Amino acid sequence: WHRPADAVALRAQGALLQVTAGALTGAFRDDARDCAKALAKAGAIDLLASDCHHADRRPPGLASARKVLEKWAGRAAAARATETLPAALLAGAALPGAA
Repeated sequence: WHRPADAVALRAQGALLQVTAGALTGAFRDDARDCAKALAKAGAIDLLASDCHHADRRPPGLASARKVLEKWAGRAAAARATETLPAALLAGAALPGAA
């Protein structure tokens, strides 16, 4: 989380980047949120993950994270990370907007 540019470089080589919802919403340390924000601003978040270990103690938070992603990266980026790309992965289809 200290070097988001390294993650962006990996993405440019074809890797997909998944970010935990809590990193976007501030559920974790400030540096995790700062990294998530840098990745979002770079358009480098491909998927959102819930990291939900227990519905009461660590809820998914995907809806809140999507709102944050939309604020930082735009509606199209949020839709891609939460709808378009996950659907393509599940269907075994070509990945839209792959680097």
